[in-house]
Parts: sequence; structure tokens; C-alpha cells
Amino acid sequence: SNLIDNSIKYTPPFGRIDIRLGLFKIIDNKQYQGICIQDTGLGISTEDQPYIFERHYRGAKTQESILGNGLGLSIVKELVDKMNGTIELLSPIDFQNNKGTQFIVWLSLKDSRYRTN
Repeated sequence: SNLIDNSIKYTPPFGRIDIRLGLFKIIDNKQYQGICIQDTGLGISTEDQPYIFERHYRGAKTQESILGNGLGLSIVKELVDKMNGTIELLSPIDFQNNKGTQFIVWLSLKDSRYRTN
């Protein structure tokens, strides 16, 4: 829910937020189910990206303009790690306007009921 909240917070009026479920990927011979949250918001600079999952880190674009304490993404990362998952970040997704962010949370499919043949 934090990723969705961030998309809402950082996407201007009349922007777009897309959520896609049911993605599938194999990583290191393990099956993963993906959830994608993508927006047309401010984007995350390449300089900030290595640090965004650190506690209390806030990117340069957000320091003054949007309230927050820099904990949300570190909590997301911690929870995804505890569930043996991984998280991907792509920003900007609109290279012409240098805006937009996409996160994909990949969660391991351990339960054989959800495996495909």
C-alpha cells in the first residue's frame, strides 16, 4: 500500500497511476509473481535511486515540496526481503519529460498450488 500511496502523493492532478497484477517471472530458477505500480509523477532521479530504500532518505525533488519522513520505501524493501522477494525500480519511465516511476514487487511462488507446469 505504501507504493500506491507514494504514487498518489507524487503524481500531479490529471496524472495517471496504473496497477498491474499477475505478472510472472523466473529469477535464478525460481518462479515469482509480480505486482507493478506505475505512475506519471515526479520520477526519481538516477542520483537518488541507489539510496531510496535507506531509512530517512528523501530524494532531492521531494525535500521541500512533499511531506514525508523517508521511511516508507525502506519498510517496503524490508517486508519484500522478509517474504523472499525482490523489488525493481525504473525511473523515469517517460524519458522525454524525465517523469514517472515504476516499481515491480516480485514475490516467490513457494506454494505448489500456484505453480504452472
